[in-house]
Amino acid sequence: MKKFILSIIAFVFIFSICGLLPVQAGDDKTVKEDETTLHLDTPINRPRMPSKISIHCTYRNGEVRFSFPEELEYLTVTIEHTESKTTWMSRVGHEDCMLISTANGTYNVSAQTEGGQHFSGTLYVTD
Repeated sequence: MKKFILSIIAFVFIFSICGLLPVQAGDDKTVKEDETTLHLDTPINRPRMPSKISIHCTYRNGEVRFSFPEELEYLTVTIEHTESKTTWMSRVGHEDCMLISTANGTYNVSAQTEGGQHFSGTLYVTD
C-alpha cells in the first residue's frame, strides 16, 4: 500500500514538473540585434584608405550602443530616422547608450571623435 501511495505521489510530481517546462521554454525570447560599422568620411575624389579607428554601432530594444577604441574618451553622435526625419543627438562614452524609438527602418548614423574625425554609416533596424 505504501508503494502504491508513493508511486502516485511520484507520478503527480513528475506531471507537475512536465507541465511547467513548456511555459519556461515559451518565456525565452530571442532578442534581435542590428549592427553596422561606421566608416571614416573621406573626400569623394580620394580613394578610401583603411582607418586605424573602427566604430561599431549596435541597436537592441531601442538602445544604440557604440564600440570604439579605448584611446577615445567619447563620441558626438547624431542619428536620423530617414523616413520620419526624427533626429537624436548625444555625446556617448564607452559605457553609455542612446535611447531612440523602436521604429523599423533606416537610420543614418554619424559620429565625430574628440579629435575631429567624422564617421558615418547606415543602420537598418528590422524585427
